[in-house]
Amino acid sequence: MSSADNPDIVIKRNRYREGNGYGTVHPTVNPEERRRERKRSVDPLIRALRSNNPNVRICAVFALGKTGDERYIPYLERMEDDHARPKCSDMTVGEVATDILENMRSGRRNW
Repeated sequence: MSSADNPDIVIKRNRYREGNGYGTVHPTVNPEERRRERKRSVDPLIRALRSNNPNVRICAVFALGKTGDERYIPYLERMEDDHARPKCSDMTVGEVATDILENMRSGRRNW
């Protein structure tokens, strides 16, 4: 049996042609579903800003800043007054929040 006659190879070849070149087909995601997914992923970060652990707070500040979404600026501004210095950083949570806000406001994305 040649490879052209093998049904498994034919199926894989057809999937490759239908997809993005890697054999996968990406369904279109509607905007409402995208908003719900973003909310599910960001809400835990916002809750983490209230954690008693400064390591958790600094990670949440960093993650919210990496989104680059200006809707989270008020949350980051509140964190500027946090003077706790986590063990994982030589900066306080507030200093990290201030740096992130400066980068967001200046339009820099790669920091």
